Amino acid sequence: RERVFIIGFKNPSDFSFPKIKKQKTLTEIIDYSSPINTLSETLEKNIEIHLKNHKKYLQIKDLDYLLAYEVRKSRCTFRFDNLSPTLTTKMGTGGNNVPVLVNYKRKLSTNECLKIQGFPEGFKIKPNYSQSYKQIGNSVSVPVVKSLAEEIIKFI
Repeated sequence: RERVFIIGFKNPSDFSFPKIKKQKTLTEIIDYSSPINTLSETLEKNIEIHLKNHKKYLQIKDLDYLLAYEVRKSRCTFRFDNLSPTLTTKMGTGGNNVPVLVNYKRKLSTNECLKIQGFPEGFKIKPNYSQSYKQIGNSVSVPVVKSLAEEIIKFI
């Protein structure tokens, strides 16, 4: 999600914000060995209803990386560009706020969410736990912070 970074130095400098180019697609992040069909009947039904009514249904219905999020009885948002939607702290409030891999009928795992945020492989967090999702959604993208730190070091 959008963040504001304010960098200040005691003395004038030529600091400029680095260009961040790293971007991973969902197909690079999805753990295809994770269990499938772990959704509640209600969640699955709501996704199915909204997907069938989507104007691009025929083009998107079979995509491996088709995501549903903010799933409600009254609405559902889909992402089908192989990128993740913004991960927010709302993921930790339970139920329908963790993005769902539609064709695998499961929510993104905490490990997949960590990868989306750029955390290193093996980063330890309690798996698939509401507070873990909340912490991931509230975190800052690791590659962004790393790039900023590398640029700041040049001026101190």
